[in-house]
Amino acid sequence: DGQGGYYLMVSGTQTGADNAIQSISVSGNSTLASAIGYTAGSTSGPLALSSQHAQDASLTVNGVPVTSATNTIQNVVSDVTLTLNSVTASGSSDTLNVTSDPSVITTAVQSFVTAYNALQSTISSLTAFNTTNQTSSPLTGDNTTLNVQTSLASALQVFVGTGTLQSLADLGITTDPETGQLDLDTSKLSDAITSNPTDVANLFTGPSGLAASIQSATNNILGATNSLGAQTSTGSIENAESGLQQTISDLDNQYTNEQSRITDEMNMYRTEFTNLDTLVSQMNNTSSYLTQQFAAMTNSSSSN
Repeated sequence: DGQGGYYLMVSGTQTGADNAIQSISVSGNSTLASAIGYTAGSTSGPLALSSQHAQDASLTVNGVPVTSATNTIQNVVSDVTLTLNSVTASGSSDTLNVTSDPSVITTAVQSFVTAYNALQSTISSLTAFNTTNQTSSPLTGDNTTLNVQTSLASALQVFVGTGTLQSLADLGITTDPETGQLDLDTSKLSDAITSNPTDVANLFTGPSGLAASIQSATNNILGATNSLGAQTSTGSIENAESGLQQTISDLDNQYTNEQSRITDEMNMYRTEFTNLDTLVSQMNNTSSYLTQQFAAMTNSSSSN
């Protein structure tokens, strides 16, 4: 404190009455225990005089009393998070106006459009074929990649048979027929959100909406998971990877078997060559012997 005095401040890592510090104990050091020992509700001890008891936030929403361990309160008003910044004066109240913010939805849709276009650009780059140089890309002609591209494009063909807005085009989301890229008319989307929020919600999050359609497509591509995060099915990419890995394994086995066969044949040929070389050597020796014998017989006949 600048005057030779020392103070220890202890605070909990979580707020609320249920997270109050119940006790502080020290074993093996009585001096330290007497300095910082603490028991909740005690009126003696150095910490008892300076403790600030943990408590819950308390408020009333439409006449309903609410308590919370934090100043951030959820689930009191549907889809609304309340953040308490100050204490309301006794006898007065605060009014909360909940209004829609079209810019939030527009930003989310724009992020989706940007991500979709980036994916389409990546797929196009990986599957492109250069007609001038007659060169292909790593995934040119790969059926799995082309099916992914087609599946995602088909997932955008959302149609809701009720309401004024029935397709993504009604929201200003259209597809360029040449590039496959999405275009977003933000003004048209904002107008739709303002004038027909229910239709917009159905198109995005309804049973036949964009979210469900994209989810179905990505489940087929990446595999599905349950609510616990465990995978329940494999997707086309994993199946393709497994197939390619099996092909690589089969080729490795074929290579090993072929190499073993060639080695065996080479060893056989070496053995045959060695045997033939030995036979030739023996035949040469025999030939030399016979030549000598015929020569000796000829000389003997001439002498007689």
